[in-house]
Amino acid sequence: IQGVARVFAPDAAQKSPCYECTLGKRDWELLAQRRSCNMLTREQMSAGRTPTTPTISAIIAGIQTQEAVKLIHGLDSLAGRGLTFIGATGDSFSVDYQRRDDCLNHETLSEVISIQAGAAELTLKALFDEARKLLGRVATLELGRDIIERFDCPTCGKSEPVFAALGTIRAGRAICPCDGVTPRVPVLFHSIRGDESFLNRRLADAGVPAFDVLTARSGGRAIGIELSGDASAVLGPLHAGGLSWT
Repeated sequence: IQGVARVFAPDAAQKSPCYECTLGKRDWELLAQRRSCNMLTREQMSAGRTPTTPTISAIIAGIQTQEAVKLIHGLDSLAGRGLTFIGATGDSFSVDYQRRDDCLNHETLSEVISIQAGAAELTLKALFDEARKLLGRVATLELGRDIIERFDCPTCGKSEPVFAALGTIRAGRAICPCDGVTPRVPVLFHSIRGDESFLNRRLADAGVPAFDVLTARSGGRAIGIELSGDASAVLGPLHAGGLSWT
């Protein structure tokens, strides 16, 4: 019977905190408790369900809507702050959030190039080769998400290829069919270094979504690579009108 409405400024130039900046040690511990099988989401969590009352939901939703209207009209808002409402007592108070300089979520790409190919046609090796053309032979390719390569069962010793983004797989999928009880261990990857055995897989078959932006990195330099071949399929009329996310 309590809730928090937080506002994050849409303009990065304001140097405001982001959502991840507001998470403390206890928040991360709670997030870990809501997941199972080495971070595979439970079915209820994948549906976004959180215990609450309809009255608190309505109050917090009203505050959120009010803040959105303020942002649209350029009025002073709770940007960089959060408003907590405690339903048990009817009290409310605001909290100022500080931007964390070590928060990786604030990293920006100074350069993004477009390649006229899509996730369904481009292989990991082809994109990795492009990354090394851009940044040299020590470049790596970051996918921007954890991908489950396979499930390994500690009981029967068998492995099952998965190649799906972490968070899209439900917990039940991790149970080994050998006995219907044993949770299998997910093997993850989030970057390509050139020695992987599955480089001939197409991006779409490796858990990479269409029209994604991947990162080629070498030392302190990073370049974004946009899969522009998917633009028309993803943006539809927006793409026909000349709009682009980059």
